[in-house]
Amino acid sequence: LLEKPVISLCMIVKDEEEALPHCLASAAPYVDEIVVVDTGSTDDTVAIAKKCGATVVETQWEDDFSKARNLAIEHVTNPWIMSIDADHVLETDHLTALLVAIERGEEGNHEVGYVDLKHRESGSTHSGAWFFRNKPDIRWTGRIHEVLTKIATYRTGLRQVYDKSPAHTLDPDRNLR
Repeated sequence: LLEKPVISLCMIVKDEEEALPHCLASAAPYVDEIVVVDTGSTDDTVAIAKKCGATVVETQWEDDFSKARNLAIEHVTNPWIMSIDADHVLETDHLTALLVAIERGEEGNHEVGYVDLKHRESGSTHSGAWFFRNKPDIRWTGRIHEVLTKIATYRTGLRQVYDKSPAHTLDPDRNLR
């Protein structure tokens, strides 16, 4: 196994001051770099991200999730990327799983891996392609319900647990603008 992850964490945020600290605290020990694209927060989201050591890129929200996620990718320097939403947290002690995910990807020449996403309240689980190589031909596509341009080809063993973010609860239609 690798001794240390070579992973960049990428996220897009807006007004996530309540959820962001928990998210970043869960992921920071397992990544080498954090890139946060802020799409117009009016709360302390940017200050929190910077305090956690993130590179923060501020931009206007253009009604396009893929565009914002791809902007984050433009600022990473590591060979592997994990995307995460502010209302997600990595399950504890994921270092081994991350190292195995990278090793599986390297051995199988995989480019995109599935991450299990578990809703804390309902317990329901689904998978998403949120772990991938930093390659120019792997980018997000789709304005809403974005997907990667390449299909996930292996299971990483990683799990993100999520709740509804307070920002989503206060404004459930915010992703539709």
